[in-house]
Amino acid sequence: VDTQGNICLDILKEKWSALYDVRTILLSVQSLLAEPNIESPLNTHAAELWKNQVAYKKYVRETYNKQAKSQET
Repeated sequence: VDTQGNICLDILKEKWSALYDVRTILLSVQSLLAEPNIESPLNTHAAELWKNQVAYKKYVRETYNKQAKSQET
């Protein structure tokens, strides 16, 4: 998922088939979110963070705190 909310899912692009139903597509999206492909990332920053869980947790905390602080005003 990139910063704009776009996803890169092969069944929505080059592997598209009219045989796919909504259930199949949603399961594919769920799988992508649970196990992102960090070897071919759409969001390289997120992929690097995913590889380094300490940096990832720090980034999430900082982002959360920044958002929470902006909500207070």
